[in-house]
Amino acid sequence: MPVAVQVWTLLYSVQIQELQKEYGGSGEGSEPIKPLARILLEAKQAKDEAFQNQWKQMKQGMSQSAFVLMHNLLLTNACIMLLQV
Repeated sequence: MPVAVQVWTLLYSVQIQELQKEYGGSGEGSEPIKPLARILLEAKQAKDEAFQNQWKQMKQGMSQSAFVLMHNLLLTNACIMLLQV
């Protein structure tokens, strides 16, 4: 076998072992690695959770801004009413 093919085979086997360790396999073939469906589901759940957190923060920021705007509007109207009297 040529040296280049041996190097690529070694790199490929090292990458496979790293992936098996990362996704729950032992690298020995005795334990199955995490199914792709579970990996994708976990990634989707993490993405959805991050989106919901960002959405919640955005809504809270909008609510606070709306509250400050309404408060300032009420104060302005109260001042106008006092000046008219």
